[in-house]
Amino acid sequence: AGFDGEIGPQPLRDAIEATPDFVKPMMGGLTCGIIGVFYPNILFFGYETLNGLLMNNQMATDALFTLLIAKIFATAVSAASGLVGGTLAPSLF
Repeated sequence: AGFDGEIGPQPLRDAIEATPDFVKPMMGGLTCGIIGVFYPNILFFGYETLNGLLMNNQMATDALFTLLIAKIFATAVSAASGLVGGTLAPSLF
């Protein structure tokens, strides 16, 4: 996690450490919002996407893989920045 972890380039870790705590959720929310503009299917719990897949709607494999990567990244940023919310239900798509 780039917000509190010990992994990543030292300049990035120093910049995040110097950032006030009240700004970190704003950064996480902005990042998730930008991702959501390009991939709206990852927002919220994703029950529509999951129901569509269970109803045998065709979706390209590369589109599903892209959604999976975007969802994992957005969930990690959200959790690392201190935003409230569960991680189990959103991870289900």
